[in-house]
Amino acid sequence: MSLAQEMVFPTEERGAPRIGLRLFLLGLAVFSVGVYGLVEDILWIAQPFYAFAWWGYIFMLDGFCSMKRGSSILTTRRRHFWPMVIWSITFWYLFEALNLRYQNWYYVGAFQNLFIGYVFGWFAFGTVLIGMFETYEAVCVLGFWKNWKGKPRQYAPWVSYAWQGLGLTMLTLSVVFPTYLAPLIWG
Repeated sequence: MSLAQEMVFPTEERGAPRIGLRLFLLGLAVFSVGVYGLVEDILWIAQPFYAFAWWGYIFMLDGFCSMKRGSSILTTRRRHFWPMVIWSITFWYLFEALNLRYQNWYYVGAFQNLFIGYVFGWFAFGTVLIGMFETYEAVCVLGFWKNWKGKPRQYAPWVSYAWQGLGLTMLTLSVVFPTYLAPLIWG
């Protein structure tokens, strides 16, 4: 079963609610440590606050989903966790590579030690896709789309190619004219 199918049709696990409580509390602890370090200006916590905040958020949402429906990414679909983290890192490094051309952002307070900087980058960038999937799962668990009456639509095959072409055009324009069109990369 694919990740998309497992998101829509999750399977339950007997111990998932108990594990979910532990994950939720772990997330709350990680997030709290991050906030405490930020407020108290403890450098080794405040500097990588992003990672503390996002991993805490991810663990809390995963625990919530596990407690609520007996299924979550970290309890019943663990095999998807590391591929999502690796793809998240890869996905974000694409934007970092594009920023070499754009020069639109830089990191304030980044670690001076290159090795530590890369390790932190992996912890931070690894949250991108899993954070989105966990948010999606939590929204579904809360039932926000429960009564949605939308029907699947069938589009002509050319529509998919047109969207891909538009994306490639936006990417190309943003690289060729970065001063004015760099924001197209986020479209």
